[in-house]
Amino acid sequence: MGASLDWSRACFTMDPGFNRAVTEAFVRLCDSGLIYRSEALINWSCALQSAISDIEVDSKELFGRTLLSVPGYSRPVEFGTMVTFAYPIEGLEGEISVSTTRPETMFGDVAIAVHPDDPRYQV
Repeated sequence: MGASLDWSRACFTMDPGFNRAVTEAFVRLCDSGLIYRSEALINWSCALQSAISDIEVDSKELFGRTLLSVPGYSRPVEFGTMVTFAYPIEGLEGEISVSTTRPETMFGDVAIAVHPDDPRYQV
């Protein structure tokens, strides 16, 4: 299997033309009632790599460190704690600290965005 790619037509997804096309598509889908905007919790399953229904989720309110059994894991998994780790800044002294309740996602991190006016990251 092969592919023939025309790299001269490569574009960034936030280029103005693409951005307008995506906005137009979402407006049309919303106006036709096919999609809607709402403030709601989305239940993402890391094992299934998909969103799952509320009726498939056992909700628990956590108060600090809590160990829960999770399907597919032989030992209980820790929930309810904040983990902080630091990324070195390429070409500079120092690091950027990031905090999360899902440290397993750090391996998927490929970039960190900071506000350009933040004085902590001025060169």
